[in-house]
Amino acid sequence: MRSAEPLQPFLRDPDAGVRQTFASGLEQGTGVERDAWLRELLGDPCVAVGRAAARSLARRPDSHSVGALLDAVSTGAPQVAAQAIESLGSLGDAEALPRLRAVARGGDLTLREPAAEAIRRIEEAQS
Repeated sequence: MRSAEPLQPFLRDPDAGVRQTFASGLEQGTGVERDAWLRELLGDPCVAVGRAAARSLARRPDSHSVGALLDAVSTGAPQVAAQAIESLGSLGDAEALPRLRAVARGGDLTLREPAAEAIRRIEEAQS
């Protein structure tokens, strides 16, 4: 297996479009770097990059995906948090339920309904 190390400069490319495309492309990548890079891109200052990273984490999850997405729910920009919530619903991991319930009950108004929907999806997947 080849290392993806030569791609690392894309993480800090000054063009947000390049970073967004990189986050989307990492969904198809392999290797240890991919997972860490997606988690790093979740916190990118460009909302579109963070959203792309959250989508990619849901499509090719690793053992740290749920934790990274939960962090994005708590600390990310509202648009990134919303995508992280949707991604958590797609993953169906019950570990996300306590944080999602807290958001649905008293979080940002724009995140309450997406959190409630993610809870429904996770609970349906568990039954």
